Amino acid sequence: METTIKIGRTTCIGCINRIESKLRLLGIFRFDYDFQNKSAKIMYDEEDITVADLVKAIEDLGYEAVAR
Repeated sequence: METTIKIGRTTCIGCINRIESKLRLLGIFRFDYDFQNKSAKIMYDEEDITVADLVKAIEDLGYEAVAR
């Protein structure tokens, strides 16, 4: 499955790497961040994780996250 999540409060590549690392621990396959749109395309297995889980994981790190 693929989803796009708008991510706010990021200030640098370190923020993006932190988010990607956390989501990879949850089992995502791919994470492509677009700096211009401040959003990430994320590929994941819907049997293992939900979009709500992805959003919560990002928010737990202190960032804003809105699924599109």
